[in-house]
Amino acid sequence: MNILLAIQNLEVGGAERQAVELACGLKKLEHKVTICCLNSLGPLAEEVTSRGVVVVCLGKKFKYDFTVIFRFFKLLKNNNIDVLQTFLFGADLWGRLAARLAGVKVLLTSNRSGGVHYENKELWFERVLWPLSDGIISNTNIGRELLHKNIKIPLSKTYFVPNGYDLNKFNGLPDKGSVKSELGFTNDQFVAVITGSLKPVKNHKMLIESARLIVEKNNKIVFMVIGGGVLELELLQMTKKYGLKDNIIFLGLRQDIPRLLQTADVGILTSKWEGMANSILEYMASGLPVVATDVGGVRDLITPDKTGYLVPSDDAPAMAQKLLELFNDPARAKAMGQTGKEWVQANCDFMQLARKTEAIYQEIYQSKVTLKKAGH
Repeated sequence: MNILLAIQNLEVGGAERQAVELACGLKKLEHKVTICCLNSLGPLAEEVTSRGVVVVCLGKKFKYDFTVIFRFFKLLKNNNIDVLQTFLFGADLWGRLAARLAGVKVLLTSNRSGGVHYENKELWFERVLWPLSDGIISNTNIGRELLHKNIKIPLSKTYFVPNGYDLNKFNGLPDKGSVKSELGFTNDQFVAVITGSLKPVKNHKMLIESARLIVEKNNKIVFMVIGGGVLELELLQMTKKYGLKDNIIFLGLRQDIPRLLQTADVGILTSKWEGMANSILEYMASGLPVVATDVGGVRDLITPDKTGYLVPSDDAPAMAQKLLELFNDPARAKAMGQTGKEWVQANCDFMQLARKTEAIYQEIYQSKVTLKKAGH
């Protein structure tokens, strides 16, 4: 099949990462695959190009640049695209319109937020436009449920496909001690890591509050924050205010996350809401136990007390308690991490993402062919 995946850009983010992994997997399955960035390219464009996937950019100039529909239409028509899958609101909106004008055979959108729509206009557009698509792929079970409840999309039109990751990135990495030394950690320190954008929904303030409670009891637990965003300065100031500058290090945006995770002993997620968190996939692929807030699609990844712990959203004392438990029971922490690693390897490789998605494309395509032959 000739497949186009559309997204606003390929900046470093969860949906962007999944578009890359899906494109590379579909290419390995011998489909012709192109990624279309509506606005601009971004750092992940270089990676996906190096893995053999074509990337194009439509150069959308501003939020409601309606002319992008015509460029999108031309791209679809000139390349005889069989399948279009869109990611995130902007691509969903323009992609539905362009694809139906171009007569694309299979059109699927994606839900990456666990079924939550943060703006009323997005919810309104979804209710109006979803019938233009053949279905919606959600990366969480709760996403399917909320799409059905809030937008009235039939469950038969929604599909659950968990995130996938190129697990080869976690092979052949340097030993833990050498990376810890490079970052200034000592071998007897217990490193808790959090990755993700520094924005309100990720709730890094909860991490700092947890660190404050832990340091009062145990100064051997330290925290590594990977990511950048609008709250960076505020979080740095909060860390300084609480006297935690020696306990929390901020590394900013990094492209070597699998390598950095080698230094860690536990992975953390403090979000107020998540779809399926790529950060948790990365932690588990690295053999780390996870302590995460019990929100959104997190339960699709973590089995409580087997691969990690779930705590209520914004409950810093509960998170502090679980981190201390893992510090005090290294054998249990290691066993949880190994169980999680085995689960990810069995369920979340990027080729499984591609095969499951390919099966949906083929199911819809064949049903349309059958209907056409029957004269409908």
